[in-house]
Amino acid sequence: MIFSLFYTRLACLELSGNTIIAAQESKALEDLSSTFYYVDQASATSDVENEEKHTNYPRHIVPWPLRVLAVRLQSIGFGDSRRGIGGLYEIGLEARREIMRPDLSPAERSIWKERLSDLGIRSVNALIEMGDLSTARRSLHNLQTSGSDETNKLRKVLLFLLIGDIDAAKQLSGESDETGISISKPLLSMAEGHYDDAVTEWQALLESGSKGTDTAIISQNMAARQVLESLVHGGQSFGGLIFNLSTVYELCSDKSGQLKAGLVDLVAKEPATGHTNLDRPNADFKL
Repeated sequence: MIFSLFYTRLACLELSGNTIIAAQESKALEDLSSTFYYVDQASATSDVENEEKHTNYPRHIVPWPLRVLAVRLQSIGFGDSRRGIGGLYEIGLEARREIMRPDLSPAERSIWKERLSDLGIRSVNALIEMGDLSTARRSLHNLQTSGSDETNKLRKVLLFLLIGDIDAAKQLSGESDETGISISKPLLSMAEGHYDDAVTEWQALLESGSKGTDTAIISQNMAARQVLESLVHGGQSFGGLIFNLSTVYELCSDKSGQLKAGLVDLVAKEPATGHTNLDRPNADFKL
């Protein structure tokens, strides 16, 4: 239970822009690969739900999401980017060992395969953060994704765009299902400098009728004042949206101070539902 709470805290700190604080706190876990965190018999703290009791294999007592998150945060906290790559490969080897266990059920093996695929994407992202784009590109081309895994395909497209390999991103986007990969089309247009086409494609996504967690992000990418304001009026404000809208106010009006003050009042009146953190620092409003 304590590990789950700690994971929630670290994840919230990272999502709220306090990655440095999260990185410092993650150092308290020290070496998660040490024998201290392993038990010789299966227990209720195991990180695979509904698994059978296997007493022949040591089990890690820390939930998998926390282990993956801690790898990146500790590499930041200790100032060693190579530590992050090494940590991902280390838990990747463990995932491979689990997949090869003969006593696993199909459901358990599927979970470990999904985890291994996720680690592949994360390792490429870690290489990009290190600045080793050539290695990241080779790793990304060698990374295999299943035909039905549209989420990882989209992540792979985004990484190709991040390293500037537009041709590979277009090829992968063309091979994927249109519904799962449609968000890549306007991103490709933006990467190629076709901004008018990108605006049209972003607008088409918004008008498609699908309401999801990407709606606010799509609207933000359109970078239109009326769209950003409509999101704030709709109670969907977040830090990046407010900062960008404040920037738009500075660019389009000599009375940006008054506009930003009105934005502060509007955000302050948003109802507290418990699902969104409404605490906004002055920096978000560029005040």
